[in-house]
Amino acid sequence: MTSKRPPLLGYERWIRAGIVGAVLLVGGLSAWLGPTNWPPRLPCGFRSLTGLPCLFCGGSRAAAAVMHGDIAGAFEWNAFAMFLFAALGIVVVLLAGEALTGGRLFPWQAAGGFLRGVIPVIVLGLVVWWGFHVFRGLIADHAELVDAGHPIGGALRRAVRSDEGDL
Repeated sequence: MTSKRPPLLGYERWIRAGIVGAVLLVGGLSAWLGPTNWPPRLPCGFRSLTGLPCLFCGGSRAAAAVMHGDIAGAFEWNAFAMFLFAALGIVVVLLAGEALTGGRLFPWQAAGGFLRGVIPVIVLGLVVWWGFHVFRGLIADHAELVDAGHPIGGALRRAVRSDEGDL
């Protein structure tokens, strides 16, 4: 027994088409301008305050790497961003299908209910990923991730690296 979903209203189709168009525009600019010029790199507020990478640090470089077919490089910059890009890709394909057909292809409201149930697991995963991301930045020579000249980032980097010498 299947329930027929009501068709999209006119403005709903335009909203979906606008979202898909915006994502394609940004992706196209990224591919055309290259990883050094696009996406624009805005300063990270968390990194400015602490000298440490935030959860999304390296995400714009990961996006540029994906647009140039460097999947391994994208994972190196920010593996978490890769999961976000995959989810975004699936959502964009569904929205494009809905905009083109005028029908609802996915039960968005039911998905929202599912996400509310798994949010604690997602948050725990994000915290674990961020801890790994910070630690990797502290032990490696990733000046773009950890600012060794910052009082907090520099002190943590020295502490982590001095512990390595004691092993």
